[in-house]
Amino acid sequence: MLFASFLVAALTLTYVLGSNPNRGLGRFLAPDSMATIMLIAIFTIRPVFTNRFDEAAWYGLYLPDQAEESLALGVGMTCLVGLLLGVFLARLRPTKLQALENRSAGPRSYDGWSFSRGKLVFATVAGLGAYIALLMAVAGADVIRQLAGGRSSEVALAGVPEIVMMIPLAGSIAAAIFILGAKDRQLVFFDLALIIGSTAASILMVSQLGTRRFIIPAMLLPVLAALIRKPVRVKAGHVIIGAVAILFLAIVPMVRAAGARRVGENLATASWRYLQEEGIGGVLRPVFASYDTEMFDYIAVASRGLSGDQYGLGRGTLLEFFTRPIPSFTRIGELTGVPFSDQMITRLFGGGCGEPFCPVASVAGVLYFDGGFILVFLGSIAFGAGMRAIANRWVYNRGLSPFQMFAVVSVSSFALVAARTNTIHTMWWCIYTLIIGYAIIKVLNARRNASIPAELQSRPGKEYDLTPGRTRT
Repeated sequence: MLFASFLVAALTLTYVLGSNPNRGLGRFLAPDSMATIMLIAIFTIRPVFTNRFDEAAWYGLYLPDQAEESLALGVGMTCLVGLLLGVFLARLRPTKLQALENRSAGPRSYDGWSFSRGKLVFATVAGLGAYIALLMAVAGADVIRQLAGGRSSEVALAGVPEIVMMIPLAGSIAAAIFILGAKDRQLVFFDLALIIGSTAASILMVSQLGTRRFIIPAMLLPVLAALIRKPVRVKAGHVIIGAVAILFLAIVPMVRAAGARRVGENLATASWRYLQEEGIGGVLRPVFASYDTEMFDYIAVASRGLSGDQYGLGRGTLLEFFTRPIPSFTRIGELTGVPFSDQMITRLFGGGCGEPFCPVASVAGVLYFDGGFILVFLGSIAFGAGMRAIANRWVYNRGLSPFQMFAVVSVSSFALVAARTNTIHTMWWCIYTLIIGYAIIKVLNARRNASIPAELQSRPGKEYDLTPGRTRT
């Protein structure tokens, strides 16, 4: 079974990377590529680590047997086969390719639009300021200090709306918009310094939450915007930066809790200490033997006795999507009841997410728990087709509006998270990111548009001299 899983993984990865319309670094960071690599890590590489169980972890208390592991392997292979078929179906056929090439041969649809350095700084500062103010208003004045000390019982964020937790991404969002707005203009050192500063501010703030589901898009948003704007070849510097990012993301779960840090340590200093103590091998091994790929074991264990009406049958996908943004303390929230994803965890551990455990299922697990192997196959086809459709727009993007360009970047930045965690929840995190990005584009670009005559705003792709008293085309 494991050998078959390796064959399916190799075939899927070879086709996804080989047929990807992007070149250079973009081939590996395209949404379908990142999703495929994540699924292979979960369902193909993790099972090789037979000594992965830790009695202190949830899956150490609920060891799957061989039959359950075989079932989880089957779920993973079905997901990869479906994803492969979806990518194949979304390939660019000659007629579609010609249409996209013709559209991309014309002027950019957002010529005449720009996002200045001042707007980048303002969006970053205003976003982070709004986040701190809202968080303190909802969770108390001392919440920032508590978050800086790591996860603990004293940090109460249960009543904070999810969209508020997404606001710290404003710096990375604004950096991505700034890069896209620069179009073909060469970015100078000062531009790069502002981009790095805004992105670092976002990463710093979301890191305090100790969850990588927001850290990953915070890192990827400006990187993907830069790749879409100007593709680059893979260079040694990219490999080094990528390795550092992977190490940081691997360390975060090990030092995010207050109990895992020493007195006076923050996330950065605790991460450096952990790296020194464990070494690179000790840091990377838990990626395949601990929380990072736990979805394989969660599916195996949760499959016990799962049959008939115990499947979600729409409750874990459609119903959970439509009810996700509704606060549980509202009347509507009470009527919709406990989310199906929490019901699955409660069935195993007697409590919902965080009571005391909160494993995630991955796109394969979400689909399997809701409709068995049939839904895994069909849902994975849709997932693969959607990811490849977005990857296609990386290359042929000149006909896209500013917001459409940003939407391509946003969806791409959440692809890896969507493959790994609860995909339905990830869809809402992406929607919240799009809302924040739309607000930044709409509000900060409104003042510039107000100073340009209406007849010029309606004629993109032309060159105008806006010096008072002069207009030329």
